[in-house]
Amino acid sequence: MNTQLSPQNVLSNVNEARLEQLLEIVKRTEMKKEFLQPNKKLLVIERNPEYLNKIIITELLPLFPFGCEKTTYDIKPTLPHHNELRMGLITKYNCNHEKKNKQRELFAPEQKITTSNGNIRPIKLISRTKGPDSSVEKIARVKGQNENIESEEYLGQLAVGDFYGMTIITENKDICYKLKDKISTISSFIIKDEIDYFKKPKESGYQSIHQYVRWENGIPELNQLQIELHYDTKISHFRNNVGDDQNSTRGHAHYGGEKVKKEHSLEGLQVVVVDHNTNPQDTNQFPFTHQHVDISNYVTGSVQYDLLRMKNQPS
Repeated sequence: MNTQLSPQNVLSNVNEARLEQLLEIVKRTEMKKEFLQPNKKLLVIERNPEYLNKIIITELLPLFPFGCEKTTYDIKPTLPHHNELRMGLITKYNCNHEKKNKQRELFAPEQKITTSNGNIRPIKLISRTKGPDSSVEKIARVKGQNENIESEEYLGQLAVGDFYGMTIITENKDICYKLKDKISTISSFIIKDEIDYFKKPKESGYQSIHQYVRWENGIPELNQLQIELHYDTKISHFRNNVGDDQNSTRGHAHYGGEKVKKEHSLEGLQVVVVDHNTNPQDTNQFPFTHQHVDISNYVTGSVQYDLLRMKNQPS
């Protein structure tokens, strides 16, 4: 066996059980088109927006008083390294509607969040799966700043954990804290860290609560999946995205423009992104295409990776 393709020698954002399956995809694709570089350490990223949808439907929506209206769309290109063919995906669940629209997909869980003040609810849940370019840019930026990209607690897994993210938007801070406390009781959510930017905002004025979670879900291939949760008020969410009168650097566009100026490096690494939207047990049923991607012209440093995309994947 090629030692480069042994799970013990590969970094990834998934556990070893899932990594073994992904390496089979890499091997099959390599047989059709040789792209592996034996002199480099392999880093495999799995990207599947359906994982986040599964978490929301099975873990979060059952907590809320009534149905949430779902819409899905691609993230719009806003930064130089964004390519419209390789963008991330956003799914929004609007939980603030008063009447069900029968023409849209609705989820209507029965269990309610109940506090001494009655039922509480978010305005929206937003799930975000990073696009392939943004995922690799983040890894290269962290490594370029001489930070450790490998988890100290989970051997062989990446410390970078925001490939999958969710933002929970509420009317005010009080509801933010109540929802955070409730969501923290989900037995499959292992809270690894928490940062309260409401109590101590960033210099830019950015305000939110960040939770870093491992999903221990009982599904062997998905155990330990990393998720980053943000709890925003509707005002803080707006200002975190577009900035405010007091500090224009607070907005996401400014932050995104500054981060690509930092030094990036993938020295000694070959990054392979496996991109699909089906169940992990079904990925071996489909062939994958290969594309070599170079985003070096849009960042500071050399950043290239190999993209494996499922052909004929279910819509």
